[in-house]
Amino acid sequence: MARKDHGHSLYSDLEIIKEKDTNTSTKKRRRRIIPTNNKDFKSVEFWNEMHELQGQWIQKICTSAFPRCEAINYSEECWDFLTKVYSMFRNRPLELQQSIQLYICDAIKIVEFLTMRGCDEVSNSLSKFVLTVFRRYLKNRKNLNELNQGWVQSREIMRIVCQSPTVVDILLGLIAAINEIMLKSVLFFVDVKIRAEDDM
Repeated sequence: MARKDHGHSLYSDLEIIKEKDTNTSTKKRRRRIIPTNNKDFKSVEFWNEMHELQGQWIQKICTSAFPRCEAINYSEECWDFLTKVYSMFRNRPLELQQSIQLYICDAIKIVEFLTMRGCDEVSNSLSKFVLTVFRRYLKNRKNLNELNQGWVQSREIMRIVCQSPTVVDILLGLIAAINEIMLKSVLFFVDVKIRAEDDM
């Protein structure tokens, strides 16, 4: 079966996500906030520094006159970066995984704070993350097993992302994403079974 283009349909699963996508021209204009080309992202020190930066942004967002556009850009950059990290089929040392978990917990807080302050542009960030990471593994099912530590770690992160939020808009997006994942999983494995039977 021919492989579909990953980039073209990466985030096209749900209408609820399509409707809330941020303006493309704004995305093109924003400057890079997170150093995605930095090879040190595999180190604990890198994530500790990123976590400190998060703390500064949380303080800014909690003020009455926070920099709205910059905060939205920062949050989007965080989740774009996290999506790339957890779409890689590799396991991480325990200390590194724990450092990233702390970073993700605060990244979720930032999305919640911004959503509660009327920044609807970021409310779908968690849904996009979960959908993209899961689809990546679903399309490479040899990595989708309990013996693959990378999958186990990614699944744990997705569990945290799905269970941590308390804001209704974010939860609705996650519910829609989980329903989409369940449907795709059933269709995918039914197709695999049918093809296996045809080959017998």
